[in-house]
Amino acid sequence: MVLELWGSGFNAFSQLVPDDDPFPDDIYTPALLVTANVSLEPVFVGWSDLGLVIDGTLYWRGPTKDRTDGHDPQSTATGLFAGNQQGMISTPHHSDVSHLAHDGTYRIAWIHSPSPATVRTTQLHRPDLSFARPTPYGLWADGENMVQHHIETRAITQLAANETSFTALTAEGRVFTWGDARGVHSLGREPTADEPAEVPAVVAALDGLVVTRIASGGGMSAALAESGDVYLWGAGKVEGLGGVPGEVALVDLPVGEVDIVDVAVGAGHVLMLTVEGEVWAAGENENGQLGGEERAQSEWRGWKGPWKGRVMRVFSGSFAWCSLVLVERDIDHEDE
Repeated sequence: MVLELWGSGFNAFSQLVPDDDPFPDDIYTPALLVTANVSLEPVFVGWSDLGLVIDGTLYWRGPTKDRTDGHDPQSTATGLFAGNQQGMISTPHHSDVSHLAHDGTYRIAWIHSPSPATVRTTQLHRPDLSFARPTPYGLWADGENMVQHHIETRAITQLAANETSFTALTAEGRVFTWGDARGVHSLGREPTADEPAEVPAVVAALDGLVVTRIASGGGMSAALAESGDVYLWGAGKVEGLGGVPGEVALVDLPVGEVDIVDVAVGAGHVLMLTVEGEVWAAGENENGQLGGEERAQSEWRGWKGPWKGRVMRVFSGSFAWCSLVLVERDIDHEDE
């Protein structure tokens, strides 16, 4: 079995396809980015950088590949990484931080594994951020303006961020959001005096569902339910999104009822993977992240590439203008 990562979209920093040209072209047709024999996982999909763990070793593409902050460009010991369009933050590989997220207003949220139901947030300043040298753990984890919030759950299992808000998924399948009150549309709920925007509160429209995965990016967020349905909220050029505070939309694909097994949200687009291995996409497309050269497509369309295997996962990033798919295929004679 061979693992392949295919992708398209923004490539100005050669983060998808390495290019010696100082002004590399964006990728408008899905291209093969890398292959692996045992394991392949994107650990950071950013605006200008791509971090991949390939067969147990960490590799970088983009400006970060030459950094010297203690995380080697190729290392078997990886921490966590998060960032926006201004820079990146990181944790050392021995840290007890289990989840890490970074929004577009320089706020960071993280969770320590010994306290899996407590989320901590702090505010950074733009000069603290850099891609050449990601802001280290000690600078932001010990900040004087750190705030703690306890969520009623056994544990928080996933943490995501977009331009103005954070989203947390609990072990029970409930979704909580909080963030900047100026971006209330991205919360999926209407703030109240008892549940203000800045404090984690449940997305009521999703209560009663068991959510298994969340994704967030740009001004949008998504929740994948155990039933195989996907729910979206926020603002973006995606069918069904109106940017109305508290409004959560059920995705309705043109092929009728189909079970979704994975979802990813980029800076302005959404990817969904069906149980049959088909990828559907909608949203911004100025850099080819959805294939072709049409600037945007609000309606859901199939996203296909020249791969020969089965798509297993879809990926993007909160501030990324690219789309990635992980493909698994059988070994053929060309691989031997």
